[in-house]
Amino acid sequence: MSHKKISYGISDFRSIMLKNYVYVDKTKFIEQLENESNPCVFFIRPRKFGKSLFFSLLSYYYNINYADEFDKLFGNLYIGQHPTPERNSYLMLEFNFSGLDTGSIERFEKAFNFCVQQSVCSFIERYRNIFLSADEMLSDITKNNPGVASLQVIFGQIRALKHQLYVIIDEYDHFTNDLIALGNAGKQTYSDLVQSGGIVRDFYELIKIGMGNVVVSRLFMTGISPILLNDLTSGFNISNNITIDSRYNEMLGFTKNEIDFVIQQCGIEEQRVSEELLKTYYNGYMFNRNAKGNIYNPSMVLFLLEQFVKKSEHIRLIDANLGTDSKKLQNLADNERNREKLLAIINDDYCDSTVVERFSLETIHAPNNFTSLLFYLGLLTHGKTNDGLDVLRIPNLSIKATYWEQLIHIIEDTSADVLIDLTDLRTAITQLAHNGNAIPLIDYVSKNIIRNISNRDLIRFDEKYIKIILLHALLQSQYYFPLTEFEVAGGYVDIYARDVFNSNNVKYEWVFEVKYIKKADATKSKSAKKTVRKTTKKKTTKLTAAESAAIEKARQSATEQLKNYKTSSYFAEKPNLKFGYIIFIGKDEYEFKEIV
Repeated sequence: MSHKKISYGISDFRSIMLKNYVYVDKTKFIEQLENESNPCVFFIRPRKFGKSLFFSLLSYYYNINYADEFDKLFGNLYIGQHPTPERNSYLMLEFNFSGLDTGSIERFEKAFNFCVQQSVCSFIERYRNIFLSADEMLSDITKNNPGVASLQVIFGQIRALKHQLYVIIDEYDHFTNDLIALGNAGKQTYSDLVQSGGIVRDFYELIKIGMGNVVVSRLFMTGISPILLNDLTSGFNISNNITIDSRYNEMLGFTKNEIDFVIQQCGIEEQRVSEELLKTYYNGYMFNRNAKGNIYNPSMVLFLLEQFVKKSEHIRLIDANLGTDSKKLQNLADNERNREKLLAIINDDYCDSTVVERFSLETIHAPNNFTSLLFYLGLLTHGKTNDGLDVLRIPNLSIKATYWEQLIHIIEDTSADVLIDLTDLRTAITQLAHNGNAIPLIDYVSKNIIRNISNRDLIRFDEKYIKIILLHALLQSQYYFPLTEFEVAGGYVDIYARDVFNSNNVKYEWVFEVKYIKKADATKSKSAKKTVRKTTKKKTTKLTAAESAAIEKARQSATEQLKNYKTSSYFAEKPNLKFGYIIFIGKDEYEFKEIV
């Protein structure tokens, strides 16, 4: 059997089918979409979820230019066995509004006009065999109807020739997100663009007119938030929003069975791919509470599997492209209310909120609207608490890492002294993994992060935040698969630094019990007059009796918990597993002890 190639980063459907790449068959949804009563469809999914590939699929399926290749492209797929009445019957007009210059209104209008005109000219070139006056049309656009006005040129020709037009708009709102990040100045620019007479509104009004005149027979558009669609209001109020329709939960993304199919088709050794790891890092998305089940982020999964195919020496678990999501989250935390909400989500892993289908830029910071935006961005998804209550929760560890990074940004923003030097951090984790020495890692976290937390932020800090900081540090290396609240017979482990792939890179795994003592809390007792001396690495300070008592209680509790964990059958099978407790005292001191 000839193994398929991994299609990570490839969004051209024809290339995938003709060049031996693996393809997960999503073509049954073509049939489903065609049966929708409203031919104008609006659909949101997070970044890296396969939207561009799905649009490419639609383009080749409906494009009259590819009728001769139908069997070659679709013969082995669901839709090839169940073709719909409208296959290969449209002229396909496609727009992609990503990467437009938002530096000023003038620059944006120029970029937007250029993008529309280029798409229209490419459309005319693609169908020269239909537009016998193609050269005249192109000349007319250049001289008399440039930019958005070029739509009117082709609409008139298509109506005269009695052809059907299918319009696809990818990244319909990409510029919206850039403008939101610019603050008040960006909001004003955005308002000017979408209000009556604005270039964006003009474009969508022309599309709407095209549908009213039966020139545009079908429309499919996508992006990552509903804000622009809402703010266009009467300028574009004809779409059928299927974003949270349970029937389309699996239209993009992978199910577990689909991942198994990819693994089998690409000849990857199944024992190398931990189902637990895949679920922890990439699963968890549910776009409707009543959907059949969770789905995996397809790009994240393919990113990992491609490394297995290439037999990469060092496997990376998190795609660097997620850095864009981290930046978006940082931009959204631009006011105190959002910042507090993010900290609560980081602490709890969920928030009690509902999903709002449409909201405007003006109301984006309203509580449910803000969390809904996080939902559309893929930073929250539907879930339940341990008590069975419906909530929005963080979908997986990859996205948790994005939130954890935001926590570090918050600390950086309130302290100019924070220095996150990844070289020193990786050296410390190497000591942890190779030599079983935990002190360099704990010392690094203490000196470079915890010690620099502002006193205002320190008030709300507790053991959960400290654990997150340690988890974030462990995740920076490719050695460990850090887990928190890991359940074993003896209870729930604070941090289990687990070897990712049972590789030779990790000699020692670790179980940490983490305690945090606020000095302000420990010294509240007025009777605490007796003092004792506490020694930490390179620092000696005096502690009150209450502080000393709190530390001793933390030692006993942590030691007892670790001894219970050691008795579990799961850990008993791991001879190179080390156990230790870390007690952080205020923000300047810590105590570490290995339990043998």
